[in-house]
Amino acid sequence: MKRLFSLLLACLMIQTGIMAGMVCASAEEAELTETFEDDVSIPVDGTTVHPVDYQHLRVANPTPLTGHFFTTMWGASTSDLDVQELLHRYKLVVYDNELGRYRINHEVVTGLVTQDDEAGNRTYHIAIYDDMVYSDGTRITAWDYAFTLLLMMDPAVRDAGGIPSDESWILGADEYVSGAAKALRGLRIVNDYLFSITVRAEALPYFYELSRLRISPFPIREIAPDCEIRDDGEGVYLTPGLTGDILRKTVLDSYTGYMTAPKVVSGPYTLEGYRNGEAHFLLNPLYKGNQEGKTPAIPELTYGGGSHEEILEGLESGRLGLVNKAMNAETVRGCIDLMRKYPDRFRMTSYPRAGLTVIRFMPGSHKVQEEAVRHAIYHCLDRESLTREYTGGYGMPVKGMYGVGQWMVRLLSGSVSYPIHINEETATPEEVQAYEQELEKWQSLTMGDIPEHHLDVDEAIRLLEANGWTLNRYGDPYDGGNRYKKMPDGRLAGLDLKILIPENMREVLEKHWVPYLEQAGIGLEMIDEDILQLHDIYRRDSIDGYDMVLVGEDFTDKFRLNGGYMAMEERDGAEEPTPLEDLTARIDAMSAEVYRTELMDLQGFIRKWLDLQIELAETVPVIPLYSNVYFDFYETELRDYRIEEYLGWGNAIVAAWLGEAETETELEQELPDTE
Repeated sequence: MKRLFSLLLACLMIQTGIMAGMVCASAEEAELTETFEDDVSIPVDGTTVHPVDYQHLRVANPTPLTGHFFTTMWGASTSDLDVQELLHRYKLVVYDNELGRYRINHEVVTGLVTQDDEAGNRTYHIAIYDDMVYSDGTRITAWDYAFTLLLMMDPAVRDAGGIPSDESWILGADEYVSGAAKALRGLRIVNDYLFSITVRAEALPYFYELSRLRISPFPIREIAPDCEIRDDGEGVYLTPGLTGDILRKTVLDSYTGYMTAPKVVSGPYTLEGYRNGEAHFLLNPLYKGNQEGKTPAIPELTYGGGSHEEILEGLESGRLGLVNKAMNAETVRGCIDLMRKYPDRFRMTSYPRAGLTVIRFMPGSHKVQEEAVRHAIYHCLDRESLTREYTGGYGMPVKGMYGVGQWMVRLLSGSVSYPIHINEETATPEEVQAYEQELEKWQSLTMGDIPEHHLDVDEAIRLLEANGWTLNRYGDPYDGGNRYKKMPDGRLAGLDLKILIPENMREVLEKHWVPYLEQAGIGLEMIDEDILQLHDIYRRDSIDGYDMVLVGEDFTDKFRLNGGYMAMEERDGAEEPTPLEDLTARIDAMSAEVYRTELMDLQGFIRKWLDLQIELAETVPVIPLYSNVYFDFYETELRDYRIEEYLGWGNAIVAAWLGEAETETELEQELPDTE
């Protein structure tokens, strides 16, 4: 053990010291937050065009901000997640988009050693650099990472309306969270820059093992100012304990809470203001760099949601310098048309989505508990036509819970080669035979094994009639309208369903779903909601009054049908879980087993992943709609913007800068057909 710590301490000694001469943001920079508006414009070809501002980039995303800029425990839109990347960094590990794996962040961790004990527990001994500071100049130490872990698992989060993170993989976590143990014995602090985390044997193996270290430091004085982190030799603990009241004041206060107004942060930018759905950021001069050592070069950022009309107007006028994650066919076509109109002003990058749009059946709805009903609803959906019309040909229907950008999908679709190799010139007959056998195993894994559901109203009717949906609203034989069925308790139940949808999808659903549902005898009421309200209902699993909800899901390292959202609403002891709730739990157990795969066993992982997708398709707790390609459109002055290499623009913008394009060749770009 002494030799182990000596090795890590040596790693600490070779790191660079705190950078001298760090300067804080000037008063002049702070004054920039007084206004978000441009006040200079010039007419060009009849259009008012704002001149390029090389100090300030304005970014828009079709998904609006919710103001959840601190963790996902209280929910967050995909746009919020990008803000979190701007504000909170120095994660111990980072995601390698090319490899589809996590790796050590060498700008943060100067040394990491793993050690397994006789019981099978695995300890990560982690040494971090001593030159990391928060935006106010305060040093970031091992105690900050310890606070993050304790906060994420604390029951006070649930008391304050959030969802605590499941950190039960840490040795002693269950006892600590329940209060049976004073300290978390699987988390130990050696000194300010050296600590250890022990994974209990039961939580191994785990395919994305390093993802468990995907934590950023959070300042305890901002979130729990009267609390202290201690390690008396038995593990780390927080004293005095957190309460929901503390978090409601320090995190959730709408004016000063760390959720929407974090003042002390660790990321490349600081939040200078958030109002009317728009956030304004200033460069953090104390940020040491991302996983590549890159530091931000754009002094100011403004970021917010935008409608189709606002995005096109903003891009054409020059008010917007970057449009992120455009996917709606109308918006994509409009932006491409602007590129044709102004070939020297804009560039475009496309990248596959690591997620999908999906209809989820709400587990507590009594109307969708029968598998036959869910299959019938699925058979009434023309997914091909819906996808083609909504995405403009930039998306494809999917058969399961996956996105076209995920590594396993790319491998099974042939866009990535199988991870086996042979030198044909030097290979022996035995090596050739072994290669061919391994190749055959890989070729046996195919997404063609996942059952597919096509539009088939006759099959939907057959399923419903076979399961007793043969009556009308008066209990007589079915003669049109919504179908009814006499339930075991004698009541008459009808197939009149209610779904919560984003307001911009009503038209395609009315065209490619509702008419076929009516033919089958299923009524559907669609409730339009703005994306913020819809997301909150889905996150909280607010099942009352809704049978289905249409949402977007994006994945990084794992999938759970319950999504990490708020657990099913508490029930009294006499009430049994619904069949769909039981199915959700069973799917989640299968998902957990997928990830309980050895790190290097790609084939084993994919085999279990395919089994999970097959089970989803057979039991239909969800209706997968489509996955698609995202498009980013930006002014040519935005240089080195490599969104396809990063997870989100909040990561990609750190390596980017604003400057004039150097040659005409740089501006040449083949554009897709918008017809």
